[in-house]
Amino acid sequence: MGSENVETQFDTQAVEIHNGVLTVKATIEVRYEMPNQDADLPQHLEAHIETAGQQIKRELFRESIQRADLELVLEQRFRKQEGRLYRNGSKVYTFKTIFGTVAVPRIRLRQSVNGKSLLPSADAWQTPQQVFLTQGLRDAVCDGLLNQTTSQTLESIEERAGETDLIARSSILKIVHQEGAALQKETEARAIEIWEKDPAAASIFQVKAPHLSIVPDLEEIIEVAPDEKLEELEELDFPVGFAGSPTVVEAIKRDQPRQVDAGWVMVQPDEVKVKAQATTGRKEIWHYTAVVMTSLKSWYFSAETSAKLWFQVGGLLALLGVHRGDLQLMVLGDGAKWIRNWFEALPIDNKAMILCWYHLAKRCKQELGSACHDKAHRLSIQGKLLTQLRTGKIQEAVDSLSALRGQMRNEDALDTLIDYLDNRRPYLPNYSKRSRAGLWIASNRVEKFNDWSVAARCKHKGMKWTALGVAALASLEALSRNGELEVWRKTRTLPDWKLESFEEAA
Repeated sequence: MGSENVETQFDTQAVEIHNGVLTVKATIEVRYEMPNQDADLPQHLEAHIETAGQQIKRELFRESIQRADLELVLEQRFRKQEGRLYRNGSKVYTFKTIFGTVAVPRIRLRQSVNGKSLLPSADAWQTPQQVFLTQGLRDAVCDGLLNQTTSQTLESIEERAGETDLIARSSILKIVHQEGAALQKETEARAIEIWEKDPAAASIFQVKAPHLSIVPDLEEIIEVAPDEKLEELEELDFPVGFAGSPTVVEAIKRDQPRQVDAGWVMVQPDEVKVKAQATTGRKEIWHYTAVVMTSLKSWYFSAETSAKLWFQVGGLLALLGVHRGDLQLMVLGDGAKWIRNWFEALPIDNKAMILCWYHLAKRCKQELGSACHDKAHRLSIQGKLLTQLRTGKIQEAVDSLSALRGQMRNEDALDTLIDYLDNRRPYLPNYSKRSRAGLWIASNRVEKFNDWSVAARCKHKGMKWTALGVAALASLEALSRNGELEVWRKTRTLPDWKLESFEEAA
């Protein structure tokens, strides 16, 4: 029993607007074939009523639009203007909604002075010339494409509306691209507003000058600094695992969630790539993401370029008062050059960076795989090396590797690994100590966000993308994770960032 067995009669009695309230009075009659009295009866009735509901929604929409159109016409005709306005028939206009297509005749007016034709609702509602796609339909398209293919999204929307050929496949992609572009523009505008209110922060977070970072806690190497240097260091709050931090930390239970160091804000930046469509002239599309975390809250970011990502992230850091020392900055990432360049250029002292443990261990295994004779040889070296690195004994690890020269199949790979560790010494803390304290040592949060926003949707076999498509989906996912999607859809603006009080939480 299909929807063709459902007949709906909608007889309008009155449509009124009074004190800003639109009222539709109507009698409704719905007829459908009575299903057999068996186990399928409830589902057949449900399908019939769903179909009737869609038909009723279209009629309510049509009557409401027509009454709103008449209200505009009356306003126009009573205005003081040169000449009189005469009704000049009507013009049928098409609205595409989540409950199907609705054709509505809209009133046209003609000016007596020059004979010019007017369509008041077209000007007031800013409708396109041919077809208007409602925001509800656009939102349904975006929600569908976040989890489904274009074809699946089209199918689900048509099923929901009870109408085939509701929109074209190309329209789905266009809608998502437009939504993504509007959202990215608004995201950047929010950051610009912060920079304009705090020029001092803008000069700090957008500067490109080299700066030294905190030296990690190398437990086997303790250098005594001059007295004046010690006094300067005592003013800073060093994160666990770095030089200057407590040597003994309280262990937590293994099942407890990871925490951000007290008094610090953590940024986990990353990039993700997908295959590019041939029309882009590129092989891959790169997209940049970040998660900013405090002990109270997390924020998700997405951008087409690293510069745009830092522009947004910097705005939040400025709002958190990082440049004033209200919170100290910790960056946890895979050590990519674009991350290191940004971090090292920040002219602030209250900062630290950690090379993600997962990426560190992975790189060590890869280089040892190239350097060693076989798997057994690699495993005989790998365990000791990772233990040394895990406990912050970087110099001991480098010395152990250097002593292996002459015993390796590929000494160039060995030297590459030694240089890799040497160049990243400032970012290699005592991972074991941080782990025992329940603090972050790997960029799991941003990696998971990459899965949610890009990988799970865009990396299926055979899929190829444009930068606009990837950016749109990732931006929508970030908006959803930040709890801002509902506000955006209601107001087409983003809310100001709400920052919880750390003093109240303490």
